[in-house]
Amino acid sequence: MQNVRDDILLVKDLIKGHESAFNELFHKYSRWIFLTAISKCNGSVQEAQDVTQEVFFKLWKMRDSLKPDLSVKYLLFTMMSNACKDRNEKRQTSLKLNIKYLEKEEQTSPPENNGNNELAEKIHKAIDQITAPKTRQVIKMYYMDGLSYKEIIRITGMKLQTVRNYVSEGLAILRKNVKNQY
Repeated sequence: MQNVRDDILLVKDLIKGHESAFNELFHKYSRWIFLTAISKCNGSVQEAQDVTQEVFFKLWKMRDSLKPDLSVKYLLFTMMSNACKDRNEKRQTSLKLNIKYLEKEEQTSPPENNGNNELAEKIHKAIDQITAPKTRQVIKMYYMDGLSYKEIIRITGMKLQTVRNYVSEGLAILRKNVKNQY
């Protein structure tokens, strides 16, 4: 019962803007929030750290609207649970979108060389003129080797967005270089 009274007093002081009350609540509950967040954030220590920081940041920002008689421990737990849930939902949505995109990429293949050796030679020269090594590598893998984004990701260890960026950047350079050759 003493613990509850202590929390009520700390919340009253927090409402008044006392940083010492905030620090005491942080030291009292941050480890518990962090350890609980690890299990709710699929074992990710980094995400649990981020969630813990986010929870206490929100607590400080909302201090004016706190009610001293409500359990601060329950409030912190609820905020942590919601933050983990939001992150898990975003991760699932992102994963689904990436899978759909990769499946779409698997169905479309890079342009074929239709016997136009002169154009193919100009494209090869244009690729060799790309000064950024990683952009050149990804463009070669995609257009010359015919690899899909999924295969490039597997080989290079790059993220999907990174591969997309290199392909986009490389295409812009290729268009400019091939256009200048005509």
